[in-house]
Parts: sequence; structure tokens; C-alpha cells
Amino acid sequence: MTHYRKLCSLMLFSTLISPNFVSAQKLSMPVTRPQKTETVANNNITISNERTINTRQLEFSPAFFEDGIVFISSQKPLSKEKVFDERIESGTMSIFLARRDENGQLGKPEAFANSLVSSLHEGPLTFDKTADNIYFSRNNSENNGKKAKYTEGVSRLKIYTAQRQGESNWGVPTELSFNENNSDACHPSISIDGDKLYFSSNRKGGYGGMDLYVCEKTQAGTWSKPRNLGAKINTAKNEVFPFIHADGTLFYSSDGLKGLGGLDIFYAQWKVADFSNSTANNAPRSGFGTPVNLGEPLNSNKDDFGFIVDLDLKNGYLTSNKKDGVGGDDIYSFTVDEGTLFDHLKEEKNANADALSENVAATPPSSTPKIEAKTKVVPKQSRTPNAPAKTNTVINSNVNNDINSDIKSNKTGNEWVSLIVIDRQTGKPIANANAAYLNLNDLSVLDILAENNGKNPTPFIKSDGSFALELVTEKMTNKSTNSGGKAQFKTNKDGNYVINVSKEGYGTEQLTLKKGALRDDIVVLLSRPSPEPIAIKQGASFKLNNVYYNYNDAAIRPDAAKDLDVLFDLMTKYPDMEVELSSHTDARGTPDYNLTLSQRRAESAVQYLVRKGIDNQRITAVGHGESRLKNHCASGVYCSENEHKINRRTEVKIVKSGSAEGQIFTDYGK
Repeated sequence: MTHYRKLCSLMLFSTLISPNFVSAQKLSMPVTRPQKTETVANNNITISNERTINTRQLEFSPAFFEDGIVFISSQKPLSKEKVFDERIESGTMSIFLARRDENGQLGKPEAFANSLVSSLHEGPLTFDKTADNIYFSRNNSENNGKKAKYTEGVSRLKIYTAQRQGESNWGVPTELSFNENNSDACHPSISIDGDKLYFSSNRKGGYGGMDLYVCEKTQAGTWSKPRNLGAKINTAKNEVFPFIHADGTLFYSSDGLKGLGGLDIFYAQWKVADFSNSTANNAPRSGFGTPVNLGEPLNSNKDDFGFIVDLDLKNGYLTSNKKDGVGGDDIYSFTVDEGTLFDHLKEEKNANADALSENVAATPPSSTPKIEAKTKVVPKQSRTPNAPAKTNTVINSNVNNDINSDIKSNKTGNEWVSLIVIDRQTGKPIANANAAYLNLNDLSVLDILAENNGKNPTPFIKSDGSFALELVTEKMTNKSTNSGGKAQFKTNKDGNYVINVSKEGYGTEQLTLKKGALRDDIVVLLSRPSPEPIAIKQGASFKLNNVYYNYNDAAIRPDAAKDLDVLFDLMTKYPDMEVELSSHTDARGTPDYNLTLSQRRAESAVQYLVRKGIDNQRITAVGHGESRLKNHCASGVYCSENEHKINRRTEVKIVKSGSAEGQIFTDYGK
């Protein structure tokens, strides 16, 4: 299938298209400035082909729904005959559901809802937070789901909505007010608070083919006039498949921005206006920042689209027709092994991004990495052994951190210093670690006293118990490590430098580089602090830090099972111990919905332990919903996604300590 045919059918779903469809797409094109993009490598991501749901047909555009996903497929649902679309040599699209099994894997798909199936295309969709309302693409239909044609012979795409009625039934779909009869509107994505609906459209007044728009819900409950997201997001080509994350980040696909080939997935973070330095002639504005390419392995030299990621930015899905798939388009799942997605996708240029200037396109890969089911894709050049190479200088709490070895200098009198920051426990590189450095020759005693309110520099305790100086000064320069854990910076060969290396969730290491004693590759090992020890006794409680759930989901994910496995080991060691396992949500959504969701999640965690052999009489599931918030983020209070995340948690309370009474427990939450 050619890219154009795919775009007209898969992307737009405008079936029964007239021969002059292309001329009908000739829209007014305002002059646009060059697009600024960046490509960021991803080395810490596990990506898997979801072969259970993929067929030789087209499967694409997943959306989170309860304990699984819904997605679009050209396979035939059993409930109703579908029109054969000659343009894509396949049946028209329908909505399917796949639930996760007890091991967290997607099961065999089934038709999602008979009441939403028509003979035409049903397309990409989105649910509100409580999954009580669905918004989906469909060919314009009248007379009980039959196609409606217009003057150019095109059955246009429109966005419809339906309300949930009971457990699995949906009401009659109704058309949204902003649809047009002479243009397409498709690929809806609703914000977590339900007040903004993003979608793609080729309506007049855009920048090119398909543009991204947003509507806002009015006080009357209707949708406002669509607003184009502007030239920073849209291009003269096509922007499709938007996904708005709970933290306000917009993910979408484009073939008009510089990328690896075909449709690439980009993200743009919402920037809140800063009024601190504003003037009457330079008023700040909130809006989306510069789009950033997700890079490999999430993008390839084929078409990559239909991207979603969970609230914790740990797990998600995407669609691609990359090599070695099952069918035309396949759905892939991905997991960020360490940290979150944004630990690998920082918008700022990092140490090795100099080759990617804002005006230079990313170089397409010579070949797409082979992706097998449940395999980890790690570019060869980024693989880091558990022990650093012997030629590197290792900085950790067990060695003298004063570097005093000769290296060659260039004729300008400058030296390039390279740091490689490694996780001590896993041996993996740490992306986005901060290296703050300072030439002590440039720092006078007065500078030190001024920055410390007239006092001597404050010492801090390193991971080995030794002391280092806390040099808090504006003269320190900061560099971030790239996805391979590397940061580079230029120093004066006659300088004496101090470098503080840190990362949220890790300890801090400080090293000094003496005059004429720099090294090309200095490996810094950072350690995660151990959890606070807990004395096991009746009433004691602790949080399981790594139990995550997908959006509106209660199924235990494979990556979240490790904390429950620790609890299993503890209860196996002390067979007379009894616990209460509780789940908590944030305050978004209704109290009843959150209470039900938390109870489902707690029961899912309990069942996981029971299946592993724990007697169900020893463990109780309790869902508290939003009733026990840890901070001020009550319903209706604006909070950041990180603040909401504090309230989403799973806790264990010791109901009966038994023979474990007084034992010290430190293995949780690592």
C-alpha cells in the first residue's frame, strides 16, 4: 500500500472516495516558518509486538480501557456485515477490545460494542476519565448507519459521541456540533478533566493536509469553535493521531516534521506563561513548546502513529508497519525499564545532541531494528556492561575521587571532559543526570562567602559516608547526560574543577579534576538510597512504590509485579503474618468511580498473591478511592501531574505480625 493511499484510508477513513479527492484537499496554506524538531535516542525501552491481537489485517490506534485496550481493526466483527473498501483492499474498520489476563498480557480480541458497529468505518477513539463517554471517528452516516454522500462524492469523517448504558452497552451515537459536511474531523483525544477535545481535520484555513485542532467545553456543556494549534505544531503536510496526556503533553504523528521516515511520533510539552519579565509589548503566552521526535525504537523508517502512554509515563502502546510485523499495521506495547519516558525524552539538547541542530534533519537509519515479541531493543553502541571498561576512570564511593592522570590537550588550551554516569545496582547508563561543574580558579573566597550567606560552604554526606562541599553558586555550569549516560563539557587545561553529579532518586557524587589531570571517559557510579527500614509490628504500614496501573485499569502489569513478589516472599517467610492491601486514587473523577476503581485494583493485587500461593484468608483488599489524599489535591483543585501521582498509591498494612514481630524489613519499594 502506498503512503498516499494509506493516508487517505487509514488516516482519514474517507471511504468511497471520489477520483478527485486530492483536488478537494487543496486548502489555503498560510506561509509557515521552518519547523524546529529534535531527535532523542531511546536505549532503555522494551518494545513488544502484541501478536495475540495482531493479524494479517490492520490493527492500530489503541486506547486505554478498563483492564485492557480497545483498538481499531479491519478484521470482521461477528455481529454485523461490513462494507469492503476497495481502496485498502479490506473490510471497513471496527472497534475491538482486548483485556489483560492474570499475567498482565493482552488476551484474544473481541468486538467492543454491537451498538457502535455500523457498515462503515469506525475509527480512532477516546474515553473520558470515568469511561462513561466515548468519542470516536466514523464516516458520516445517516439512516441507521448507512453512508451519507455529498457533492464531491465523499462520505466524510465526523466525530461522534455515545454514553455508556450499563456494563457493556452504549447509547445511540450523536454527532458533535463542530463537524463539517465538506471536511474531515477524526482521531479525537480528550483531556483528563474532560474540558478539551483534540482532533485532526482538513478543514479550510489550516496549514496543509491534516492539522491538529482543539475545542473547549463551555459552561453550557457544548463544544466551542475549533482552534488550530498553530504553525509550531502543524505543517504543510499531515498531523494526525493526537494523544493528550494527563500532564498536558501532546503526542501526535506527522509526516511534515523532520524524522526517520514516513509518519513519526512527536511530543510537545505545554508551557505555562511566565509573567515575571513581561512588558506591554512582550506579553507571554501559554502554549505548546517545540515538537520533539521520540526517536528509536519508538519511531522507525516506516509509519509510526497511534501512540498512548499511561499516567506514570512507564507503559504504553503504539502502531507501526515496521519490518517483521504480523500484518499491514501492528500494535506494539512498550515499557520504560528505568525511570519514566521523560527521563529519556528531555526537550533540552543534551551533551551529545550537538550534531542535531534545529535546522538539520535527523539521518534516517540504514535499517530498522528487528523487533521480536517480548524482546528488548537496545542499539549496540549504547549497551553498557555491568562493569566499566578498564580504560575508564571510575568514580564511586570506594575510590579516591581526585583525578590526577595526564591527557592530551588541544592547541587552544581547552580540554573536553567526558562523564559516563552509571546506575551502580543495574550497570545501566543514567539519562538526564545533572553534572554541575566549576573551575575553582574562578571562585574567590568572597564568592564562596557571598553564596553561603557569609558562612563557609556547607558540607554534605556522600553515599560512602564521607563529606564533600556543597558549592551553591551561580557560576556553576550544568550539563545533562544523554540517553547513554554521557555528558561532555569544555574545560581550561590549567583549571582545577569540582563536579557534582546527581539525579533525582539517587545519591550525589562529587569529584575534583586537578590541573593537567583530566580524562576522556570518567565513569561515575550513582546509587539509589535504600528505603527506610520498617520494624514489622501490628499496625505498621509501607508503600509499594513500583505497583503501577494503566489508565482506568486494575490489571497488574508485568513490570509492576516485582513489588508484589517482594511481599509474597515476606509472607512466605512468615506464614502466620496477615496483611491488608489498600489502593488509593487521585481526586479526578467522581468519588464513586474512584472508590470502585481502587477496590478493583486492590482485589487485583490480592488475586496476584493468591495465585502465587498465599492463602486468601491472610490478605484483605481495601479500596479507599480518593478518601485519604496525601496532599491538597482535592477535587476541583488545580495540581500538577506529579502532585496527583503522590495520591495514586498501593499500601500494605500489617494486620497480624505473628513470628515476624520486630523483624526489620527493607526490601520494599526498591
